[in-house]
Amino acid sequence: MHTLTTVPHPHPEIIARRLEKEAVLVMPVKGKIKVLNDVGARVWELIDGRRTVGEIITLIAQEYEISTDIVSPDIHTFLTQLADRGMITFA
Repeated sequence: MHTLTTVPHPHPEIIARRLEKEAVLVMPVKGKIKVLNDVGARVWELIDGRRTVGEIITLIAQEYEISTDIVSPDIHTFLTQLADRGMITFA
C-alpha cells in the first residue's frame, strides 16, 4: 500500500532500457520482463528512491498537460502492479 508521501524504490536487480517510446524492464534473477509504454517509461524514470508518489504524479500531470485528478488513479494502479511483480518497493 502506498500514499502520496510514499517513496517508491526500484529493485536493485532491474535492468531498464529505454527504446524510443517504450522501456523494457528485465529482472534476470526472477526471469521477469515488463514492457512499458511512453508514460509508463517516464514514470519508471522518475522512480529514483527520492521522489514521492505525489511528486511523480505532479510531474507526469505537468509534462503531459493532464489534471492530477485524471492521472493519479492510473499512476497508483501502475505502481501497485510494479510492486506486486517485485519490481519496486515502497519506503
